[in-house]
Amino acid sequence: MTAHTLDSHRNVNAALTEYRSARASMTSHIDYMSGYAGGRKFTVFERLLISGTTHDKDESRRFYLFVSRLIPAEQYLSARSVARAAQKHLRHRLRRRSVAWT
Repeated sequence: MTAHTLDSHRNVNAALTEYRSARASMTSHIDYMSGYAGGRKFTVFERLLISGTTHDKDESRRFYLFVSRLIPAEQYLSARSVARAAQKHLRHRLRRRSVAWT
């Protein structure tokens, strides 16, 4: 029973250390998301990433993982992610344009 309770000073310190570690790993995500709460406009890259979610299931899954704090901001907002989202977005735009011309 003592393994999961905070009935000793040692358990409290261990829990606080674990909390600090988890919080530290999410600091960049928290800082990034708080910008949206303040009314900051999306950047071109952010709009591109979000646009990719509307055209591709894999991008939607990655966005879900990001907003759920399951992956860090650095991973979601990486150059590779932006390039992949741009590719999906451009493919969609080109398909729309080719349909409109027929």
